[in-house]
Amino acid sequence: MKKAGIAILALGLAISFCGLSMAAEKAKGMAGMSDAAKAQLVDQTKQALNSREWEVYMLIPAGKKTVTEPDVFTFANGKVSSRNLTAQGYKESNVNVGLQDDGTPVWETMQVDANNNIAFIRAEVSGSNMKGVISKQPVKGAKTTMHFTTSP
Repeated sequence: MKKAGIAILALGLAISFCGLSMAAEKAKGMAGMSDAAKAQLVDQTKQALNSREWEVYMLIPAGKKTVTEPDVFTFANGKVSSRNLTAQGYKESNVNVGLQDDGTPVWETMQVDANNNIAFIRAEVSGSNMKGVISKQPVKGAKTTMHFTTSP
């Protein structure tokens, strides 16, 4: 019985050590990545986005409720467009791909319509999943923020 207790204690310590080690690696984030590894991750993200349509689900505030509305982001030739924003007069724009401090790939852009209303879009990418936010800042009127994700 005493040996079993010692074995369980040792196993618990080993699991704790592994958990702490993984947390430390995550905390190091990009500091532990070489420039080549960072560039490769950015290139992989660009390739995953390019020439692809991503169906997303917008979470739109509607009073005290939130309405879910589908949208499609289309990436081509270093540019991105949103089907919903295009229907509202926003033009496609250049997409910038980078990495967050923890190494998570992100893309961002700013789209403008004919009246100079601005929509900022920023999203994290993880494999075939994406989640992000659109912040619409009209010349006149209130700013609105909508979240989106590839999962309904």
